Amino acid sequence: MGLDHVGLVLGIEMSRLARSCKDWHQLLELCAVFSCLLADQDGLYDPREYNDRLLLGLKGTLSEAELHILRQRMHQGRLNKARRGELFNHPPMGYIRLPAGELAKDPDQEVQAVIGLVFEQFDQLGTINALLRHLVHNEIQMPVRPYKGADRGQLQWRRPNRQTLRCLLHHPLYAGAYTWGRRPIDPRRKIPGRPSTGRTVAPPEQCAVFLKDRCPAYITWEQHQANLQRMADNQARAQHRGAAREGPALLGGLLVCGRCGCRMMVQYDRSGPGHAANLQRPRYVCARHALVPKPGRPRTGSRCGPTGADRAGTGVAGTEPVGRPGPPAATLRRRSAMEASYGAGSI
Repeated sequence: MGLDHVGLVLGIEMSRLARSCKDWHQLLELCAVFSCLLADQDGLYDPREYNDRLLLGLKGTLSEAELHILRQRMHQGRLNKARRGELFNHPPMGYIRLPAGELAKDPDQEVQAVIGLVFEQFDQLGTINALLRHLVHNEIQMPVRPYKGADRGQLQWRRPNRQTLRCLLHHPLYAGAYTWGRRPIDPRRKIPGRPSTGRTVAPPEQCAVFLKDRCPAYITWEQHQANLQRMADNQARAQHRGAAREGPALLGGLLVCGRCGCRMMVQYDRSGPGHAANLQRPRYVCARHALVPKPGRPRTGSRCGPTGADRAGTGVAGTEPVGRPGPPAATLRRRSAMEASYGAGSI
């Protein structure tokens, strides 16, 4: 059409193309520019004529509205089924869907025992990381029933991970609450070419459908709320401590040595063949003995010597406050040698 080799565009069921007004009007503009005619089972149209162009625009608008009506009817049908608590997509870990469409606990007693153990250990340990370490240390695997593939519906045991435990502890279904619309899509967070992106997690009370005591539960609703509050407190505490892991905050004195009370410093290993790689792996050392001696020379003094307050009781002179790094032993020896050579008043 762009080379002016087309004079007529034939179409069957043009309403399917017209359901997207962007594509439909682009076709009309091209046909009007290059003097092409449009024909369907109802007649022949010339996009350069006002009446034909108006009729084609109305057909496109009606076709797009028809698609919107069909989508709304399907959505309303799903919403009505969800309000009855009968709409289940994929049952979470520890549940199965019966042939009648209802949700029930997994008939395997070992599966129920593992799910109950996860909630019990979280109450005792208090964090997801500690729970994960406990499961891995005791070689406890999580029960999974794939919802697609050749092994669909077959029980499989897989190694636990942090994301699986987080989803299990956050899901309100384990407390017997039915929710629908728990993961709405935010168009601003969608990534082009990835249809599964842009999903957010809404609280149960803000979901489109929220029915308490609708499904079989592993824990009570009060226990579920306590778990959510505990995880929120752990996250807030981790964010508060997260600044201390960075260099500028660490140099500001947020971490202190557990032996002498001095401020901790960031130290990089600049020796060896992997110099560039070592710069990416810093280590935190006491500020009193942060200097690394040259190769071949032994380190002088202890790693974390006593502070000024500790020296006051051992007969060693010094009024240095606790937590403030003092001069290294090598520096003190150099000063003593210079005082002996040039006199104490010259230094």
